[in-house]
Amino acid sequence: MIKGLGAFQRGAFEQAVMDWREAVKLFEKEGKSNKQREALTLLAQAYQYIGQYNEALKSLKSALILAEKSGDRTQIASVLGSLGNLHITLGPPDKAFQYLNEGLSMAKELGDPGLSANYLE
Repeated sequence: MIKGLGAFQRGAFEQAVMDWREAVKLFEKEGKSNKQREALTLLAQAYQYIGQYNEALKSLKSALILAEKSGDRTQIASVLGSLGNLHITLGPPDKAFQYLNEGLSMAKELGDPGLSANYLE
């Protein structure tokens, strides 16, 4: 994870993809689904920076499944926001609106002003 973060911060997005894909596999093997979800979300960001939007979408959908299995509504709301932002680029607009609206509603229900603010930027 740390290697991927360093690569991402240097602008070496392809290296970040490789590092975070490895982290996803490692966390899956170790049964650390929360860390796996985190790695998938970061991986999606790196994919977006190199224009691989469909790979980013696959990563975020996998992250959403893990977040839903955990039952952690904060994680779910966070991934929904990422999916919504990705669909702003990918389309269709109604899909982006659906994810963003669902995530914002969840963030408001949780009473998390920081998470809510992410949707209102």
